[in-house]
Amino acid sequence: MAKIVQFHEKGGPEVLKLEDVTLSPVAENDVRFRVHAIGLNRAESMYRKGAYLQDYTWPSRVGYEASGVVEAMGKNVAGFAPGDAVSVVPGSISMASYGTYGEVADMPANRLIRNPDWLLHKDAAAAWIQYVTAYVGIVETANLKAGETVMINAPSSSVGIAAIQIAKMVGAKPVAITTSPEKSPVLLGHGAVAVSSPTDSELPKKIDDLSGGFGARVIFDAVGGPGAALLQSAASVGAVHVIYGSLSDKNTEMSSMTLYAKRMTVRGFQLFEATDDPSRRQAAVDFVFKGLKSGALKPVITKTFPLAQIVESHRYLESNQQIGKIVVTV
Repeated sequence: MAKIVQFHEKGGPEVLKLEDVTLSPVAENDVRFRVHAIGLNRAESMYRKGAYLQDYTWPSRVGYEASGVVEAMGKNVAGFAPGDAVSVVPGSISMASYGTYGEVADMPANRLIRNPDWLLHKDAAAAWIQYVTAYVGIVETANLKAGETVMINAPSSSVGIAAIQIAKMVGAKPVAITTSPEKSPVLLGHGAVAVSSPTDSELPKKIDDLSGGFGARVIFDAVGGPGAALLQSAASVGAVHVIYGSLSDKNTEMSSMTLYAKRMTVRGFQLFEATDDPSRRQAAVDFVFKGLKSGALKPVITKTFPLAQIVESHRYLESNQQIGKIVVTV
């Protein structure tokens, strides 16, 4: 038996229940690990509420990220041993079956990596979705380079802060685009070279001044919506607008004249297109490990909760108060 977080119906944070569950034998391609820390993600809140168009099997588990210590392995698993510290690099597998919220978790072996001895469990649990999403979006997809300017929408999210850190790591100039001006000092402290509002009509001029008249070569956007047109008006010729989320509940608006006059590329992507590809996944893991070891990348953990407070942790997740990542410890 182990205590596992499950939910039996879609709904608010209160549907999450910490329940005693009898564990099945470990599947032949899976690894079972004792969970030490869990990183929370907005996608898990959306899944709990039923925002995804999919069938649910009750009770359902939940959770993408975790770090812990290997306890057992299926008969086909090689490369891991009991006692190994591991963490999950999420891919397109079902949270209903492979949720990470609990005292133990099972995971296909190809979704796990061994943690180096210098990486804490809480940092490993907080690292992979945020840093791989930002890496794939601004480095792999947009090819951001030193000296270039990148506008980062929703910058106080864990992925937004990861994008600021990665932009600084490659020598670029990250500009935080936020609807919460009170967060400006914190965002500047985390490495943003400037902070602006997505509704500021002076944004194109400010970006021009910052970039020496060139404009922002990359837009990294978790919001979409009507504000996309203004961001694009501050972009450079040949800019890449990477959209990886839809926090706005309104249609994304763009000017066709801006698109063709600036020869812009608009690219949507999902994290799992990279983590499901072994070569792209390895490149991302290598980049993130390099940044974590050097200190250029450091997960910003805004608050931690014990597993028994999983409901409270989701309430905090949905409050939009956090700057960075929320971690649950086990």
